[in-house]
Amino acid sequence: MINRTGRMLAKLTNYTALVRSPQMATSNFKHIQLVLMAPAQAILIVVMDTGAVQHQIMSIPESITQQDLEQISSVLNAKLQGKNMDNIRLALIKEVYFELHKHRHILDLALELMQDRLTTEAEDKIYLDGVFNILNQPEFHNVDKVKVLLSLLEQEEMLRDILEHSQGIQGVTVKIGNENARQEIQNCSMVTASYRVGNKVLGTIGVLGPTRMEYAKVVTVVDHMTRNLSRVLESILKGKG
Repeated sequence: MINRTGRMLAKLTNYTALVRSPQMATSNFKHIQLVLMAPAQAILIVVMDTGAVQHQIMSIPESITQQDLEQISSVLNAKLQGKNMDNIRLALIKEVYFELHKHRHILDLALELMQDRLTTEAEDKIYLDGVFNILNQPEFHNVDKVKVLLSLLEQEEMLRDILEHSQGIQGVTVKIGNENARQEIQNCSMVTASYRVGNKVLGTIGVLGPTRMEYAKVVTVVDHMTRNLSRVLESILKGKG
């Protein structure tokens, strides 16, 4: 859905589109489920409130039944729902272990897998589309300018930094030329807006183009795409509820 938003944004504006995916680091647990797959094997499924789903196969003692796994899942959901790995306190972990002392081994493994997967996926992604659209603009027929811009578009950390400056701001933000903090895009304009579910900001979409871009059109498209993405994601997440 996020990737498709970038493609549509680039196609509708004829400029370069950037979409920042939801940040796992700030997402909360929505649902945790352990399901028996085979004797001595289960799958751990973790659904976050941003819609992200993580799953991992794990080995378990052969004596463990689906009923045991449902009990563990029930306690984990009761204790961890609405929280993320960063704000789970030691006291809460102790409560979980107290209630599931018979299944300590499985609990150790499940929490370790959750920590590992969420840490690995913590870095949000930047989806780019229409990179060559901006190179078709007369302003970027200069080889040196093109090199600088292409170099920037290859650096995901810089793109993340650019989008982060406007994340969470209500409505559409427009930065023209020198208003952009990064020197590499001071020959360009950026139009950005954040998408959200309820009051929770999930990410940012943006359009990078020349300073003579069609602002009225781009602002309208970015606003529409942001609202539409927010609405669709909210519908999907409510459907999972």
